[in-house]
Amino acid sequence: MRAQWYLMNAKTLTGKQKVPITEVNKHWTICTVYVVRTRGGRPMFASSSGPMAYKVGDSVSWINDTGMGHRSPGYAHDTVTIENVVSYRGGDITLQENNIGMDEKRPLWVFK
Repeated sequence: MRAQWYLMNAKTLTGKQKVPITEVNKHWTICTVYVVRTRGGRPMFASSSGPMAYKVGDSVSWINDTGMGHRSPGYAHDTVTIENVVSYRGGDITLQENNIGMDEKRPLWVFK
C-alpha cells in the first residue's frame, strides 16, 4: 500500500518527547493539527501547514520520513485513525471537531 502521508518526527524542533497541542502553535501560526492514533494504539499529533480534506474517523496510511530516506520507500508502514482536527490561525483555534487530544501530551510529527 502506498503511503498517503510522509511524516517526520519533530522532537528536534520541540526538544521534548511529548508536547501539548498548544506547542504546535508556538512554531507555526497557521496550521492544522491532526490528533491521530496508530493502528497499534499509539497517540500522535500530525501538523500540516494548512487544511486538508481529512476528517475525524478517516484512516490514513503513513510512512516515517527520516530526512535521509524512507523506511520501505514508497510503502506505508502503518495507518492512523484521525480522532480530532484542530486548526490554528494566529493564536486562535478556528476549527476544533471535538475535545480529544486537547488536554494531552503526544509526540509531534510534521508533514514533509
